[in-house]
Amino acid sequence: MNLIKQSYRAIKYHKRNTLLFFVFFSVFLILFVVNSQLILTQRASNQLIQDKWDSFKAITSFSSTNLHEEIIKNNHNILSLYNHYFILLITFSFGIFFLYGLVTTTLRRQEISYMKNLGLKKLQVVKHLYTELILISVVSFLAITFVLCVAQNLFIQTTAQINHQVATRELSDQKIIFNQISQDDASLVPTTKEIDKKIINSSQLFLPFNERSIFSNNHQTDNIERLTSNISRNFLFLIVLCGIATLSGSLLYLSFLYKRKVS
Repeated sequence: MNLIKQSYRAIKYHKRNTLLFFVFFSVFLILFVVNSQLILTQRASNQLIQDKWDSFKAITSFSSTNLHEEIIKNNHNILSLYNHYFILLITFSFGIFFLYGLVTTTLRRQEISYMKNLGLKKLQVVKHLYTELILISVVSFLAITFVLCVAQNLFIQTTAQINHQVATRELSDQKIIFNQISQDDASLVPTTKEIDKKIINSSQLFLPFNERSIFSNNHQTDNIERLTSNISRNFLFLIVLCGIATLSGSLLYLSFLYKRKVS
């Protein structure tokens, strides 16, 4: 309890550092949530497209097509793109929080010296600093969760539209080939048609999502539950990543730079 009180006082005293970390953590949390939501949207979109494909096969007279293979390929490309963004986010956020831990520890060297003169060990000093970050992170988590839950429809629709645009861009460079059975040909000889994917109507066929199929009323409860779960999962991941990065920066200063200055 004393640790939390001391950390709270330190947060109030170091207002500039507190605000800076709050902004960094909030921005990265939002980016991680958006990327994760895009992945969830694409997976649900692909399932919807697969269902449409099953219905499409049942009602058409096409003898063969490469459409199903292109759907699988497109889904793989989109998920790979989002996974690359995820790796970039991890790398960039780790670097930012590492520098934050190093710089803030350096700026608070007098306070750290006072703690060490009181007999606190290096890990105890780091524990004080990390407790401050946890308190700020929790406030950021609550604020982001509140804002996104209030604006959940706008957030989910926006991510669905972004995913739709990404899918359209991926599809625009490819073509679907249908071998259609001609109804006028008694011998049922296939005739080849080549259709540019750019002209396919997404609300009627395969591009993800249209609002009528995704944002119907019976999905709203599930959407907010998935959204809060998504935010919580990314918060836990980011707080661990942030802890490792800032701890590394702080320990670098305490283990090497601080000793050099003292000596």
